[in-house]
Amino acid sequence: MDNDEWVLFKENRTKTKIRASISASGAISFTKGTAAKFGINKNHHGFARLYYNQKAGKIGFSFADTSGDYTVKTNFRKDTGFWFSAKAFLDCFNIRPKKTTLYEDITWDATKNLLVINLDSAHQKDLNNEHFSEHVKEEQYML
Repeated sequence: MDNDEWVLFKENRTKTKIRASISASGAISFTKGTAAKFGINKNHHGFARLYYNQKAGKIGFSFADTSGDYTVKTNFRKDTGFWFSAKAFLDCFNIRPKKTTLYEDITWDATKNLLVINLDSAHQKDLNNEHFSEHVKEEQYML
């Protein structure tokens, strides 16, 4: 490559990663990449119901375009993804983390029609350099 031929790097990995986070304040957030992969959008997924499977260590989400019994509002951010306010849900099951925690094992359960977070895939975010720290231990959750 000639020294005068500069090539612009255009890939933005943060928008394509399949990832979720649960904040210490009780918000559950998903990346834009997660929304794209599983087809979650504000036109058809404006509300969600939250489920917890303690035995499997998973949280599930079913979606609807209208409000109904036991639904929470799905909030969409133009460039970053979507999120829910879920403090009461997380506290009810004692699964709210003490520190914001990232999850990379996000799947779609076609038999139950649920977006699923595997809580065993938890990693704390290292706020200094954005890399994951060690696997989050059980004592990290508010008990």
